[in-house]
Amino acid sequence: MKRWLMCVLLGMTLWLTGCSQGEIGNKMIVKAMYLDKMHEYVAHLVVLQAEPSADAGDAKEQLRVLTGEGESWFEALEQAQKSCTGTVFHGQNEMLLIGPNLQQEGVSLAANFLVSIDSGRPNMQVWGIDLSGQDFVNAVLETDFMHNLRQLSEETQLKSFLYQILQPEKGFVLPLISCPEEQLPRTEGLSLYIKDKPVAHWDQAKATLAALLMGQSQSSPSFELELSGETVQIQLSDPRFVYGVKQEGEKLVLDLRLVGRISSVTGTQGVVELLQDDATVQQLEQGIAQQMDWLIQQGFSEECDVFSLKARFANYSVTGMQRMKQQGTLFGTSCIDFSSELKIL
Repeated sequence: MKRWLMCVLLGMTLWLTGCSQGEIGNKMIVKAMYLDKMHEYVAHLVVLQAEPSADAGDAKEQLRVLTGEGESWFEALEQAQKSCTGTVFHGQNEMLLIGPNLQQEGVSLAANFLVSIDSGRPNMQVWGIDLSGQDFVNAVLETDFMHNLRQLSEETQLKSFLYQILQPEKGFVLPLISCPEEQLPRTEGLSLYIKDKPVAHWDQAKATLAALLMGQSQSSPSFELELSGETVQIQLSDPRFVYGVKQEGEKLVLDLRLVGRISSVTGTQGVVELLQDDATVQQLEQGIAQQMDWLIQQGFSEECDVFSLKARFANYSVTGMQRMKQQGTLFGTSCIDFSSELKIL
């Protein structure tokens, strides 16, 4: 009787915890997805597969790549999932990586397809990567690529998520990752997309300011600027944008002010002394203003509003915003009054 009772209790425990040996070995947990389009659609799924063990607590996870190709995204993903005998689980997918060819056109279409078949999580990060499909597979299986990529995604100053690229009519940005041979992956700015096609590349300085404009808070972002003919690395402390709309006659003007502190400025000769150096601070603010002009000219137009600036005008006056839109005076820098108030830390 006791032996029978112990068997029943053990069976119930395995059923409740989902830790049976067969189930552990058959579940494929997708951690990342790579998509590209060449002569066919290509999908690589980076999955974790638990290796069966007599003790469920000692089960080990093995990294695998499931590959599929086809004449559509559906066929490519179906082939990838059929390449294994286990159940593919997309609920923990952390990132979508876009290959070089797909970056040229079709990013938003691919993202919408993933959402339609429940294979794309709205908050998964999306990156453009310069590796071909085979190079990506080799990097995943032969190096610590996924660990390095995850660390990079945590440290980067701008992130783009799947839900942000589902509506190409508003425009979106795609952060870029470069993978030099035998070096760690690194960020290479971002691409601005309008109507699902890349129209501009923003370097790291513009990408950092763009992240702030998009509301992605950063405690100590850093980027490069020109100072007296020299490229310097500037680090800010707790920067943020302060917004306000004012009426000037029949025109609305958005006050856009960058506030924060300058932590350090580093040049080729080391740290630049900033104490009581108003001229240096003024040069830095002018450099930031030039970057901002570039961002607003490209990111705030009739075809693109990646910073959601139109909503700030509408919050003040929908009628005024619509009138300016009809008159062609709403977009670009003509209705933006940018300033900065950066103090020395």
